[in-house]
Amino acid sequence: MKISAKKLSLLSLLILLSISCKDKSEDSEIGTEFPSEFQKVWQDDEYTSDGDEIGIYFTDTKIGFWDYDGDDFDQGDECYFVSEEATLISFEGDIYTIEVEDPDGTERFEAEITINNGKLIIDDSEESEPFSHTDTGDSVSDLSPLCPGNLAKRLSTQNKSIPFLRY
Repeated sequence: MKISAKKLSLLSLLILLSISCKDKSEDSEIGTEFPSEFQKVWQDDEYTSDGDEIGIYFTDTKIGFWDYDGDDFDQGDECYFVSEEATLISFEGDIYTIEVEDPDGTERFEAEITINNGKLIIDDSEESEPFSHTDTGDSVSDLSPLCPGNLAKRLSTQNKSIPFLRY
């Protein structure tokens, strides 16, 4: 069987189109645990210039808030206020469904979370600018000692680091 150059070209074009038109969602990772590269302590870039050591941390299924009380901004004790704030429900690709419980009930939010050039970027589409965080090189266990009254501080602190937590 002889195939003409025109038919071969058309066949090649159809194969290329079928490959390039493949549904990209099939390539998206799906899961219920944060990727290991997220699971560390992140400094909120917006407040670094103010001398405020504040940020977020990730475990396999939780996002937490931390604030170092002994920094130039707070000028308190050399200890950390730490609290788990949100739970990962699921993710597909870079879109994460997060659940937050507070005294008013439970809310779910979606946020795009990525790491670009060593920066963790959180974009919940409700803020004008995505939130940027820098890897501190610490793990969650390094956030110690905990400050006395850790929970009381959490309830009275305006959360600056996690855009989908609104007090």
